[in-house]
Amino acid sequence: MSNMFFRILALLVFYSFACGYSAWAQSAMPDLNLNAGKEGEIATSPLCSALINRSDQTILGTLSTATQTIETGETVKHQNNFRLAAGEKMEFCSTGPFYEGRRLAIVLRTLIPLFECKTMIDEPVYLDAVEQPGGFRKLSATCK
Repeated sequence: MSNMFFRILALLVFYSFACGYSAWAQSAMPDLNLNAGKEGEIATSPLCSALINRSDQTILGTLSTATQTIETGETVKHQNNFRLAAGEKMEFCSTGPFYEGRRLAIVLRTLIPLFECKTMIDEPVYLDAVEQPGGFRKLSATCK
């Protein structure tokens, strides 16, 4: 009877060690996605960043992912419109699909698109409105 007890105890210890080690190994290992950085990559966990409006005016825009063909054959694209007041910050997360280099598209607009780029989201994206000759403002974002 005591021999059976020690066998069960040994199995329980082994099982708990194996599960704990597996969870530790997964959290300590980098994301080994074979499509990392390629167009259409979908991350295994959300990548997060922030939009920060450094200007003294409200800025409107859209964040969007690359297009993706789903099982039904339809092409889809994920978009999120934003409106940031002067000095406001908005956090966002995405799993993709990303453009090449783990980038998202950002469009700044009024009634029409005025600025567009694809930017990495490994650090905050700053939005600016700089006064230009003639009294208008040029919208821009820090895109890498």
